[in-house]
Amino acid sequence: MEYTVEQIRQAITTLEQLFDLVRLVEPAGRHILHIESDDSLTHEPYYCYQVWHKRTRCTNCISLRTYQLGRRLTKYEFVNKDIFQVTAIPIELVYQDAQVHCVLEIVSNITDEVLLGAFGQNEFIDKILASEKRLFEDSLTKAYSRRYFDEHIFCHNDRVELADDVVFIMCDLKKFKDINDTYGHELGDWVLAHTVLAMQSCVRSEDSIIRMGGDEFLIVLSHSTPEVAARVIRHIRLRMEQEVVYDSEHGKFAVANFGVAYTHDFRDSAACVDALLKEADRNMYTDKKQPV
Repeated sequence: MEYTVEQIRQAITTLEQLFDLVRLVEPAGRHILHIESDDSLTHEPYYCYQVWHKRTRCTNCISLRTYQLGRRLTKYEFVNKDIFQVTAIPIELVYQDAQVHCVLEIVSNITDEVLLGAFGQNEFIDKILASEKRLFEDSLTKAYSRRYFDEHIFCHNDRVELADDVVFIMCDLKKFKDINDTYGHELGDWVLAHTVLAMQSCVRSEDSIIRMGGDEFLIVLSHSTPEVAARVIRHIRLRMEQEVVYDSEHGKFAVANFGVAYTHDFRDSAACVDALLKEADRNMYTDKKQPV
C-alpha cells in the first residue's frame, strides 16, 4: 500500500506517544529516514545501537527480512535483562513522484509484567523458550510448524545458516486419507508423528523438517546436493517400512511420495524460496504417479 510523506509523518507522531521508538528505515542501504519540516527526506547511518547498543546488524534482522518479503513481521530481542518487542512493517512511500521502499520499525521495551509467574532469570528464560517452542513447533508431530518456515528458517541465525547449496524435499503420505478413514484419526495421528521420527533419524541436526499442513512435509537440507537428498530419501523409506507399521497383521506400513529441488546459488528471497517449493512440489506429484 502506498503512503504519502504526510501520512507517514502523522502515523509516526501518533505511534511515538505509544511506543518507545518509532522510526522509518531503509534496511538494504542501512539508513534511517527522517521526514523534515519541508517534507524532504534525509538519511543517516542505520545502526541498532540506538536500541540495544549494537553496531552490527543482527543475524536475524527483522527489518531486512520484512524489506525482502514485503510483509509485517514481529520478533523479541533480548539484551541482558531488557526485552524488546520489534515490529517491522513494509512501507511504499510516495516521494517526489517516485516510490521509496522502506520499513517502519516500532519498538517497545517489555515491562516486568511479562515476568509474572516466573521466579528468577532461568525460569523466565525457560518460559520464553517454551513459548517459542509452542510458536514454532507443530504440536502433534513435533516437527517445525509452517509459521517457523514463514518467519524463522531463512533468517540466518545461530541454529542454522543456509549455504549456497540447498535442497528442498517435499513429502506427503500415499493414501493417508484411506488410513484415517479405515483405521481412525487417532492412528492417523500416530502415523504422522512416527513419520516425523523416521525423518528426524535420517537428517542432521542442522537440517529442518517442517509440517506444511496435513500430511505434507518439507525437509530443508543445507550444504547439500541432490545425491545426498537421494540417500536421505532411501533411508527415510526404509525407516518408515520398519517403524511406521500401522497394521502389523496385514503388513501395512506408511509410504511417502518425495520431490526434490536443488540450487547451488541459494538466495534468501521470496522468489528463490517459492521457485524451490514449486519445483519440489511438481517433482513430488510426478512421484505420486509412479506405480506402487
